[in-house]
Amino acid sequence: MKWKFLSQLIHAAFAIVLLGVASTTEIWAQTNVPSWISYEGPLGGIVKGLAHDPTSNILYTATNGGVFQKNLNDNNPWTLLTNNNGLANINLYSILISNNVLYAGSNGGGVFQKNLNGTNPWELLVANNSGLTNLFINSMIVSNNILYVGTNNGVFQKNLTDTNPWTAVANNTGLNNRGVFSMILANNILY
Repeated sequence: MKWKFLSQLIHAAFAIVLLGVASTTEIWAQTNVPSWISYEGPLGGIVKGLAHDPTSNILYTATNGGVFQKNLNDNNPWTLLTNNNGLANINLYSILISNNVLYAGSNGGGVFQKNLNGTNPWELLVANNSGLTNLFINSMIVSNNILYVGTNNGVFQKNLTDTNPWTAVANNTGLNNRGVFSMILANNILY
């Protein structure tokens, strides 16, 4: 995979924009009205990542206190997801949902997964994080059952349909600054 660098930020407009404010525990939403709406964020600390399940309309947050969830269809408060059972590192930087599985990227503990169909605990995606040379998971994206993670030492990938370990994307060749905090896949190119 060839690396592409952007000189400017590409902005896309959505019907609802969700924003986790770095210095607070609030979630803000912009819904085509002239002002932002507060969702009185979770009590788990600073919101570092957001994931939305459109089927259940549940919003998940990655915080430095674990994963919290809120059903956007009601006024109930945020709740801690399964009391972080099995989540060995609750200081989280990133989160995403793919095929009804929630993935959480931690600050020094690697990538954890939890199937949303049931009460099973969190577990490491790959035993002992095999293949990851850095366990600080700053960002994650998924495409065609391949999970890409941005770490403090480059980008790694994992096929979600097998048990093989993590591998570095293109051996991280050409990636001059290995601290990867944000990624996007567009037109089959990883930026």
